[in-house]
Amino acid sequence: MRRTSLACVALGALVVLASFVVLAQDQPVAPVEKKDIVATLAAKPEFSKLVHLLQVAGLSDTLKTMKGVTVLAPTDAAFAALPKETLDSLTADPVRLRAVLTYHVVMSELKKADIEKAVGQQFKTMNGLPISVTKTDAGEVLIGGAKVVVADQAASNGIIQGINKVIMPPAQSVPPAVTK
Repeated sequence: MRRTSLACVALGALVVLASFVVLAQDQPVAPVEKKDIVATLAAKPEFSKLVHLLQVAGLSDTLKTMKGVTVLAPTDAAFAALPKETLDSLTADPVRLRAVLTYHVVMSELKKADIEKAVGQQFKTMNGLPISVTKTDAGEVLIGGAKVVVADQAASNGIIQGINKVIMPPAQSVPPAVTK
């Protein structure tokens, strides 16, 4: 008798569960909309400094509308590793800051696996300069000398690769500091 009542309870629970599954299948699932690059960066606390600097450099609107790019996004820790004078100087000079930040935008979409396969190759950046993919003696793959530490963050208009350092373009491509 006890086994029969347990079996009935189990069967009843199974029927209720099956009803929920059938009902759930009938409901349309709304597609998840991806955010643009800037909104995706802004949603991640480890990129708050970059989001601020993109605004200072006047690049936010540009990166919201560009398509098919990869942003090599220095984390807040990467910016903290810069000498304070360097960061202060760049922040005070939007033209120089823009030259540095546009060197972090590759003009094609690259997943981490694509970067790892591209050792010895160069990619065009937004500021027109090439950036190289290399491999260290220890076997780490670097792009522009930086390691990808937050990989493959998809956005509606490109991909974000979080990197562990701020990549400085060749000195001749960065305008001289403005002196007062």
